[in-house]
Amino acid sequence: MLQRRIHGRRRVYRRMAMGRVACHCDVGNIPQLLGIMLETVAWAALGGALSAGILLVYCARYCARWGLSDTAALWLAAIRSPGSAVFGAVSAALIAGATIRESQLFRYFKDR
Repeated sequence: MLQRRIHGRRRVYRRMAMGRVACHCDVGNIPQLLGIMLETVAWAALGGALSAGILLVYCARYCARWGLSDTAALWLAAIRSPGSAVFGAVSAALIAGATIRESQLFRYFKDR
């Protein structure tokens, strides 16, 4: 688990560096944020779709086991969590992308 955290932190710093290199090469903030948003939406939507599929199967089996007739209501209630997670991931990525400064880029490269 510690190794995953370290690997995740490295990937965050690499993404920060890539964003600031683009800023240093006169790429504006809007195209950078658009790229961050598109990448995050792609990955988060994939995770959300996978979890929604798993929830659909689980809810159908749960309703069949306990004799409940309203599978759709149960699934709609359960799908709120993955939907919120996708929204939170995209929002956090945009906030992080908007708050990275070029001075952080210089510090990152200086430490390397």
